[in-house]
Order: sequence, then structure tokens, then C-alpha cells
Amino acid sequence: MQSNETKDQLLRSSKSKSWSQALELVQDGSITITAIDSAIPRFTNYPDFIIFLMRLKAGRLSLNLTVASHVFFIDPWWNVVVERQAQDRIHRIGHYKPIRTVRFVIENTIEERILDMQEKIKLLFEGTVSGASEALECWN
Repeated sequence: MQSNETKDQLLRSSKSKSWSQALELVQDGSITITAIDSAIPRFTNYPDFIIFLMRLKAGRLSLNLTVASHVFFIDPWWNVVVERQAQDRIHRIGHYKPIRTVRFVIENTIEERILDMQEKIKLLFEGTVSGASEALECWN
């Protein structure tokens, strides 16, 4: 059985690593903290490292990935702030390239319901901050 810490590790892949090898690392959580610490500078400093995979909540405080320009969400999180933090890992001062965010959502699935819940949470927050009672009606 894997610990949550093991599951929340970063995985770094390069052009030379096959997807099956990368997926094996993800599935068994065999990447170490030392490997994670060395992966971040390799991703930022060497252009042959083109993919940096991580679980949504795995990124550490102050993780800076400004060399990236794409964020892909494969499984949405109910808390939109967590997703914004993931986007902000590449959207920092000094980042001048356009950033593209892509969400993979299949119709009539739990992911679609999570996106609906995110919208309701945004409205609830806006209603709480602005005092607009109509924003709270979405929960009725």
C-alpha cells in the first residue's frame, strides 16, 4: 500500500523516456524526494526535458515553473483555488509567453459535476464578499 506522500510525488519525463516507463513511475510511486529535487532544475534549465507531470496538490510552496507554457487538468478538483495555484506555478513575474490551460472533461461524468460545483462555489464566494443574495440562490 502506498502512502499519500508517495502518491503526491513529482514525475519528470524527457524525450528519451517512453510513456510506459513514465507511467510505471507514476503507478508505483518509486520516485524519491532527491529525484524530485533534482528534476525541477533539470526541467527549468535543459530544453530536452519537455514534460513535468505532477498531481494537482503535489506542488510545493514557491514551486516556480515559468519555463512552461501549458497546464493540463486531467481530473478537476472541487476547490477552484487549488487549480489556480497550479496555474500560478507557471504564471509568475518574468513569464512572457502566453499560457494555455486545457481541461479534459468527459460529458455526463463526475468531472462535469465537479465543474458545476466549482461555478456554484465561485458564486457563493462572490455573494458572500459582495453581499448579493442572488448569488446564494444557486444552492437552493
